[in-house]
Order: sequence, then C-alpha cells, then structure tokens
Amino acid sequence: MTKKLRPHQEEARDGAVRLLTLPASGLVPPEGLRCQIRAATWPGKSLTAVHVAGRLHAERPEREPHRPGHDR
Repeated sequence: MTKKLRPHQEEARDGAVRLLTLPASGLVPPEGLRCQIRAATWPGKSLTAVHVAGRLHAERPEREPHRPGHDR
C-alpha cells in the first residue's frame, strides 16, 4: 500500500512528471530530461520521488525488451 501524498508533495510530483515526460515529438533533448525536487528536511522528497517514478512508469507505453543480436 502506497502512502498518500500531502498537497505540497502532489504539487511537486505533478511538476516533476511534467518536466520528465517526453515531448510530443518523442525526441529526448540533448541534455536529457532531468529535474530536482528541492525542499527542507523531512517533507517527504523520497516518497514524492517514488510517486513520480510510478506515474512515469504507468504512462510509458509497453515496449518489447531489446535482445542483443536482434536489431530492428
């Protein structure tokens, strides 16, 4: 069971997901997709990051894993 986020954590999660979602073109910028969650000690940054990862994983389309020697 995943712990529910507080309002400030939800806001941070939504902002991070927005920054880490691929653009409509599907092309990753040369500098990559990165962000930081900055907050004081103990506001739940790690829990927020877990929710960000879960949201990004849920939104990512399923892909067949790459098998070496089987180039597409």
